[in-house]
Amino acid sequence: MDRFTTLQPFVRVMETGSFSKAANDLGLTQPTVTKHVSTIEHRLGVRLLNRNSRGISLTEIGSLYFERCKVVLREVEAALAHGRPGCISLCAWRRFEGEWWQGPRVALGNSHDAFMAGMVLPRLTFR
Repeated sequence: MDRFTTLQPFVRVMETGSFSKAANDLGLTQPTVTKHVSTIEHRLGVRLLNRNSRGISLTEIGSLYFERCKVVLREVEAALAHGRPGCISLCAWRRFEGEWWQGPRVALGNSHDAFMAGMVLPRLTFR
């Protein structure tokens, strides 16, 4: 589960006040949304939400994280709204092809359907 994918369910949970409503809005199951939020909490090593029988509320750190997540999601939506879907090509020397390329391919290729990442590697001829 990449870091960007977990942001939207977390923000939606807080906007709706419910894991179930957030799941319904996002077309996910409630356990999937819960897993996304738990993944964030585990990754950060902090509790973001207080859960009890009366509902959910943000912890102090959760409130700060929630505000930052909203900014990030707004910026991504704005960028996508002003850009046109297309292809992004990255150029690199062949020695960077390995592990370096795995991150951008996942981040760009899987984060939004409008983007397709590709890599252009130079053809080198040695004599």
